[in-house]
Formats: sequence, structure tokens, C-alpha cells
Amino acid sequence: MFAAFIKEKLSADRVYLADRSQDALDQARDRVDGVFLVDLDKRGDLTQSIKDIKDIDLVFCLCVLEHTYDPWKVVEEIHHILAPGGMLIASLPNTQHLRFVFRALMGRWHYNDIGLFDRTHIRFFSFASAKRLLAASGLQIVATQPRITNAKLAVLNRLTLGIFQRFLALQIEIAVRKVDDAVKDTGFCGSNVVGA
Repeated sequence: MFAAFIKEKLSADRVYLADRSQDALDQARDRVDGVFLVDLDKRGDLTQSIKDIKDIDLVFCLCVLEHTYDPWKVVEEIHHILAPGGMLIASLPNTQHLRFVFRALMGRWHYNDIGLFDRTHIRFFSFASAKRLLAASGLQIVATQPRITNAKLAVLNRLTLGIFQRFLALQIEIAVRKVDDAVKDTGFCGSNVVGA
């Protein structure tokens, strides 16, 4: 639905969808310029799948990276395929959110089908570690934004001048830009990224 929205409402020149779900690809096939079955946990699968696509200037990873075993390598691969000046926009669940912290403190850790405690989340990020993830390969951070979806928490955030936004935001949204073709080796699971 998001890829189709970008194509139809924002008049993007070309829109492609890469997903590991054949069902999602089948639904989007007639609404975008191409679909690719990709497993981001297989190194090089994205690059190989889209090898004939040139000049990729924008990639969205919305609620994607936390579902991969090595998101640092996924970001590194996206860095490789972006055109000079191209951007990656990612959103990640925020593990500093009140509910996350409260459940951990109370020992009430259990998974859900969706949301912060989605049972398919493999990796977890705070604001700081999300920034390190997106910049680890050498991409430059352009913007970060907390996504506060609860109206009462949004009011609280405004009243407290954003001091507690890291505890109120469900998601962390980050935009990074390719400023250099040189890609830093992020190592396995970002092991050479301090604090990752």
C-alpha cells in the first residue's frame, strides 16, 4: 500500500517493491514498476535481485530492519545500491518507550503479534543505537524524528518541551544520505560500532 501511494499520489518516476512476502508482491505488482522477492537475511540478495535497476535515489525501510538478523549489513548493502546523494529513510521501534521500559522493570516481558513487542522482532534499538545503525556504513544522518502516536503523550511531550520524547515515542524515524561511495565495513552485527 505504501509503495502504491508513493507511485500514485507523489508521482514518483519509478517505484519498486522488494519484500520477502510473495503475497505482498502479488498485491503490489500492478501498482508499481517492479517487484522483487528478497530475503534481507541473505547477504547480497537485494543487490542481486535489483542488479538491473540504476539510479536508486530513495529507499524506505519502514519497520523492516528490526526483523533482520544483521541490520548493519542490510544498511551497508543499501548504501552500495544508492545513487550519489540518495537517501534511506527508516523507522524502528523505540525500546526506550514507557511501555517497553515498564514491562522490563516489572518482569512482564511477553510478545504480541504487532507493535513494540512484535514476536518477529529480532533486534531492538534506542535512539542512540538506531542512529549508530543508520550511520555505521558511512551514511550521513540528515534528520531524526520521534514518532509519538498517542494524543495524550504528544501533549505531554509539548508541555515538557520534548525532554522526555525518547520515552514517549513508539518509533524512531531517521533519514540518512549517501555522501560518499566509500562504504565502511560494519563488521558482523555492528560489532565494531561502539555501543551497538
